[in-house]
Amino acid sequence: GNQYYPSHHNVGGDCTNSACVPSKALRSIAQQQQSTISTFSPTTARDYIQQTVQRVRRREDPQDIEQRNSNVTVHLVQSCQFVESPSSSTTATKKKKTKAPPTLQLIYPNQTTVTLQANTFIIATGASPILPNEWKQPASQAGIPLFTYRSVLRPEWNADFWSWFHNSHTTTTTYEGDGNDEPLTRKTLAIVGGGATACELGQALARLMKQQQRQKRIVLIAPQLLPNEDDTLSKAAKEMLISEGIEHIAGRLEDILPDKRLLISKPGEENSTTMTIHAVDALMVCIGRSPKESLKSLNLSAAGVAWSERGVSVNPHTLQSQTQPSCYAVGDCADAISPRHRTASQAAWTGFHAIRNSVVPWILRVGSRSVHPCVPRVIYTDPELACVGLTHSECDAAYGNDGYDSVLLYEDGSDRADMERTARKTSLSFLELRAKKGGGRVLGLTCCGPAAAELANSVGIAITNQLTARDIARSVHSYPSYGYLLHRVALSMALSDIWGLLEACGPVGTFLARIGRRMQALGGIFAKLLGAVRFDGRVGRSS
Repeated sequence: GNQYYPSHHNVGGDCTNSACVPSKALRSIAQQQQSTISTFSPTTARDYIQQTVQRVRRREDPQDIEQRNSNVTVHLVQSCQFVESPSSSTTATKKKKTKAPPTLQLIYPNQTTVTLQANTFIIATGASPILPNEWKQPASQAGIPLFTYRSVLRPEWNADFWSWFHNSHTTTTTYEGDGNDEPLTRKTLAIVGGGATACELGQALARLMKQQQRQKRIVLIAPQLLPNEDDTLSKAAKEMLISEGIEHIAGRLEDILPDKRLLISKPGEENSTTMTIHAVDALMVCIGRSPKESLKSLNLSAAGVAWSERGVSVNPHTLQSQTQPSCYAVGDCADAISPRHRTASQAAWTGFHAIRNSVVPWILRVGSRSVHPCVPRVIYTDPELACVGLTHSECDAAYGNDGYDSVLLYEDGSDRADMERTARKTSLSFLELRAKKGGGRVLGLTCCGPAAAELANSVGIAITNQLTARDIARSVHSYPSYGYLLHRVALSMALSDIWGLLEACGPVGTFLARIGRRMQALGGIFAKLLGAVRFDGRVGRSS
């Protein structure tokens, strides 16, 4: 197969060059900044990010890819877009599929133009940070630079952020909502957004700022941190950022005023809103990512491919375009993938399955999912925040308040926490496991700790394979590993009723416990049926 990349991009996309890899390098350098023997400057941090990315790029070199895979040819092009096929003029609609193979036009760096047709095209152009147009002009007029995660993590494209970060001069004055003027002696960076990117970059930059604590500060503007996750995770994120000296303003950015001030709406009493004004020197926008720009550049309408701001309209079972059978979309480009599951691992999963679906007969694919339903969601702060499977609210919606069990355990007071109490803030770490009542099938996990990502991976295995809390409890975890907390939670759930205790007796007890659980489940069904039948035998409200 042939792979086509714009020449100004590198293989690996945002993950290697602007997001996953450089953000973890920034976290690492920020962690080292915490050490009393470390004296990293902003320039050192920027160089460390670039060096890390270069190391990964060497493993993804196009020539190496071709050498390792003789059936793959990589083309670096200046631009690529679909053009009208001579054999078809059908336009993209969700009701009518375009049958003619699309035509792709390639322009190479030497200005050579090539057009080609193929039986299958895989669209994997990723997504870009969202930067609202309505903020650009007011920010420019106010002299406030607008940054995104790419400004921080890909300085080779634009060095403006690190130049601003390195410069400590400031003349900012802040104005509070009551009209009192308060002169600032620190340059202020406002991060707009409360998701994973805002939390990760906020903490890392705050740590790098500590050498110049009197010159800079960070404020984070968002109605809530991690709004799509459990409250326990949101509260842990807020406590973590506050401990780093970051101020969280619970509100929405409404306008950018000409004198470097932001108009922010805050929820008030009885559904009212109040307005506050804060002066800032720079804005970092972390409100999400969108595939709109990358898909727009491909001129998909010429190929008969229907798409929207959410991505290419695809069949969720095959990832095939709903209007052009020759095209598939994966990762951030596919609208079948929910925004919170658009991760690098999901992109790899869908990429493999799109290729498989294009060549393997459907009979061999029956029962296989092209979009993975259980992707761990990890915020790589220090400590890490993670969630996998269903959240509390999702469990409530699916099973009701009494349809599942949940056990929350804080690490503070455990043996491992006592061992590391001077090395880290152990009071932040916790683990919460959710399992279906009766059967014990694992439904979800929320956790915070040094190895939260690894715990989410382990529980993700349990969810994917429909294992129970008893299965986790039967698997011995090493002591005193971070995973030992998970073992303790699973053990408490497994032994919480008579059936669990009976299972612990051995194979015969396990057999009897299974019979008991099934009888108990049947009894619950009969009880509900009887509760819906009146004494006179008619179905309706109980007497």
